[in-house]
Amino acid sequence: MERIRYHFEENSRRYGSPRITKILHAEGLVITERTVGIYMREMGLRSCVAKK
Repeated sequence: MERIRYHFEENSRRYGSPRITKILHAEGLVITERTVGIYMREMGLRSCVAKK
C-alpha cells in the first residue's frame, strides 16, 4: 500500500490502477490490477483525468 501511494503521488495523482500495477510489476511485485484498485479505493486515492 505504501508503494501504491508513493507512485500515485509521484505521478501527480494522474495514474490509476492499471498504470500503477505495471509499475509495481516492473519493480518485481506480484499483484493484480483489481487488488491495486481495491487498495486505492480504501485509501481514498482517485486519479484525475486530464483533458487533452
